[in-house]
Formats: sequence, C-alpha cells, structure tokens
Amino acid sequence: MKVIGLFKEMVLGADPKAIGISDMVGKLSKTEVISVLEYLKSGVGVFDVMGAERDPLNHSVILSGAASLISDGYWIWRLDLPYYVEKYQIQLDEEFLRQVASPVGKEVEIEADILSKWQAIVASYEAACTTFKL
Repeated sequence: MKVIGLFKEMVLGADPKAIGISDMVGKLSKTEVISVLEYLKSGVGVFDVMGAERDPLNHSVILSGAASLISDGYWIWRLDLPYYVEKYQIQLDEEFLRQVASPVGKEVEIEADILSKWQAIVASYEAACTTFKL
C-alpha cells in the first residue's frame, strides 16, 4: 500500500526541509484535476479522525476531519486531499496519476475488502509519516 498527498505540514514534528504542499502547487492540468477528484471521491473511508486542521496555504480555511484516512485498497490518502487537488492542483505520485488516467486492468476492490485492511492501512500511513521526521 502506498500513501499519496502527504506533506510536511500534515505531519507533527516533520523535518522543515521535507517536501511541503507549497512545493507541489499548480502541477496538475485541469483535465488531471477532474479525473483525480473523481477517483479520490470514490475511495472508502477507513479511519475517521475527529478534529479539524487549517489549510497550510490559507489559514482562514478550516478542514473538518482532515486527517481521516481513505483508501481504494492500494492507495491511501487523507480526507482533505481532494480539497488540495481542487484548490491548488497539487502534484501527486506519477504511478497514481497513470492509474487514474488508465484504470483499465486495475481490479476494483469491494468496500468490505478495503475495510478489512484497516490495520494495514493505518500502519502504512504511520510509516509514511515517519519518513518526514528528523
């Protein structure tokens, strides 16, 4: 499983030199944004997090449940990722973008199968967060 859309601003204690969301702004085309949003919104909610976080690029925006985890069974992303894709056209993993552009051949997992992997999904997300730490 792979985590997409994770940046230093989203990880407590992250290395200030790690990749930030501002480094990835404006890198998707409008066509890519539309297909990525459709894909992200079709994911399954796996782990709900209470609370809210501020948009690191616009502190006046508060995103409820931002750190909740969504998955398709292979890719893992936070609930706030569609917001950043739509608002800032942030760059995402090239392998993910290829899959979104050509979903043919990708076996779609059913919701129950995705939910049964919740522990592995949370562990993968936590491991990805550690790569941002000093």
